[in-house]
Amino acid sequence: MFRILKHKLVASKFKRHGLGIIEDIAAENFTRIVEYHKSRGWEFCGSPNQFNWSKTWTVKLRKGTSELKLTWQPQFQGNIIGIKRILNGVASHFGLHVLDCPTHR
Repeated sequence: MFRILKHKLVASKFKRHGLGIIEDIAAENFTRIVEYHKSRGWEFCGSPNQFNWSKTWTVKLRKGTSELKLTWQPQFQGNIIGIKRILNGVASHFGLHVLDCPTHR
């Protein structure tokens, strides 16, 4: 019961702030997405040495007031959270799908 309530609260937060999420991104695609955004002028906030695929880590990509939060979890692979309109562009460029809220919580 609490899991359902938590999921509804998270879904409400995502909807209220216009957020989306791309889940289960393989390591190869995840690296390509980071490199693509860095080459387009996005600032990488975090240690570039964090790309250890056997551990959980989080970094952010920022450009102006826009921000993408990238999380790697070995059991779920990569996730990107950000404003839905930005994620729609990422998803279409890399052949991925944007979800309205997380499914792995």
